[in-house]
Amino acid sequence: MKLYLIGGFLGSGKTTAILNACVELIRHKVNVGVITNDQGAQLVDTKFIKYANVSVKEVTDGCFCCNYNKLDELIENLKQKDNTEVIFAESVGSCTDMIATVVKPLQEFRTDIETIISVFVDVNVLPNILQGAALFVDSVNYIYKKQIQEADILVINKIDTLSNTELEKMKVLVASKYPEKTVLFQNSLDEASINEWLTTLTGTKVTSRKSLDIDYDVYGAGEAELAWLDLEIELFSDDNNAFGGATALVSAIHSAIIDDKLSVGHLKFLLTMACNKRK
Repeated sequence: MKLYLIGGFLGSGKTTAILNACVELIRHKVNVGVITNDQGAQLVDTKFIKYANVSVKEVTDGCFCCNYNKLDELIENLKQKDNTEVIFAESVGSCTDMIATVVKPLQEFRTDIETIISVFVDVNVLPNILQGAALFVDSVNYIYKKQIQEADILVINKIDTLSNTELEKMKVLVASKYPEKTVLFQNSLDEASINEWLTTLTGTKVTSRKSLDIDYDVYGAGEAELAWLDLEIELFSDDNNAFGGATALVSAIHSAIIDDKLSVGHLKFLLTMACNKRK
């Protein structure tokens, strides 16, 4: 069985890539499953995957690194119950040190599982990090860079937001910073791009990895800088237009963030209708 660990910072596009990769694999009759992960209990990502009719489990209230036993249990569950051939395990956006805490234990105790780590980065964020711009505080930048360090495959995502000239400059920058990495420049909304990632995952073989040298004081400080809010809200409407009210609320939240110049790593909404309730 293949386990594809997916790391990367908040908002780098991991869930979209996983969802579209699952669609492609299912189309080719591959049994696929997903394990999502979050610091809270309300996982929007789980609902996105579930609505695509993909088997999905979740590790909540902490990253994979701190919940190895739960992750291992869910891997076995997907393998035995659904005869899963490929599992995508998407770590929470602040997770790093997966080689020491996840990959090496799997190599020791689960020799039937082949594990590859893909780390996603937003093509619009990475240049600021590499060129020393003050996008985040130092401790958060530390986590970001350590995530990249763990990548078997580094996926530079959202390239559709760049011009051809900007993309070529990005390729030169990345090649100078990470000459040893397998790097993909990806648009996760594009079928051909997703298939290239899947082909690269299939063709990548890693026999040994070196655990990261982690300063846990800095790592902990970076985690503390990141605020998390997972919330489920029910809206009831007297005019049978709860969806309109929900979209207005989403727009109001977005406008307030822009007006107050708040720094947001990740913002995701999922709107659903309940037919048995007046919403």
